Amino acid sequence: MEEFASPTSWYSVFGDFTFEPELIRFNGGEIPVPESSEGPASTTAKTGLAICDIKYGGGLISMEVESDHAEYIPAVQAVLFRDPSADNRLTAGFSSSEWDDNFTVNEFILKPLLGGKQGWNKLNGTGSKIRERGRSYRLEVEKHASIIEIQVDGIIVLRHRMPISLPPTQCGVFCQSKTEVRIRNFRVAAIRPKVFVVMEFSTPFNELYAEVIKPIVSECGLVAERADEVAGPGVIIADIERKLLESDIVIADITPQNENVFYELGYAHAIGKPTILTAEHGKKLPFDVSPFRTLFYDNTIAGKRQFEEGLRMHLNAILNPNR
Repeated sequence: MEEFASPTSWYSVFGDFTFEPELIRFNGGEIPVPESSEGPASTTAKTGLAICDIKYGGGLISMEVESDHAEYIPAVQAVLFRDPSADNRLTAGFSSSEWDDNFTVNEFILKPLLGGKQGWNKLNGTGSKIRERGRSYRLEVEKHASIIEIQVDGIIVLRHRMPISLPPTQCGVFCQSKTEVRIRNFRVAAIRPKVFVVMEFSTPFNELYAEVIKPIVSECGLVAERADEVAGPGVIIADIERKLLESDIVIADITPQNENVFYELGYAHAIGKPTILTAEHGKKLPFDVSPFRTLFYDNTIAGKRQFEEGLRMHLNAILNPNR
């Protein structure tokens, strides 16, 4: 994980924010809700979304949160993902009085691109709605590929696994409050997205990994790893499953019909990991994977160059899906 970095600029997408050095104020407020068949006239809390200039695909987001709330408990959440083209986003942290839980992982879908219900959807939640007025809480949200963890004052309060991995985007904060909310010391310790490479451990695949795949992955700002590089005690299959869960992308070479490779490939598909298949030219692919796009290579100088260009293109397409 990299050193903590502070944003150099902020932008309020919507909502009343004030940005000061080391301090973000969300000024909150109330919105009248007219009487209807569902109930008498009331008020609801104003919302705000602020995005900073730090690109985030995983790592730790840390902030200190304080509010002067009375009856209405405000929401303060880290924005882990935001698609600017559709304003779909993923947030995690303190939830407001609108939700039953104190801590939630939420998705907001403005334009359903892959299905799903429009509006706010709670993906996971826990905790009683007890938060002291005027007290400062250290909120930390950590994301490793599809695993999201919420910590408050050093205590892990919620862990959630997403069904898919999301590409890096700029991060920020989401607030919902009737009163002022203060966020201090917003910091991001980003990590480089991980690529787990599944292949047979033998020649020529060792050379393909070391001389072609690993350098191209690093060039794209990612970290490549194979199962034989995993150190420490434990059952190897458990290590592989953990690495697949923690990876953002999976590359699988299916040239030899290796049972272990196909098991790991099937696991990656089952947990929704973006997967790049590679194979040597001329190899007949098994029926189950033949419909998937495969990057072919051959053992020539021109073939190596074409494979490098293709791998670079596939990785960038996953990292920047809207370009």
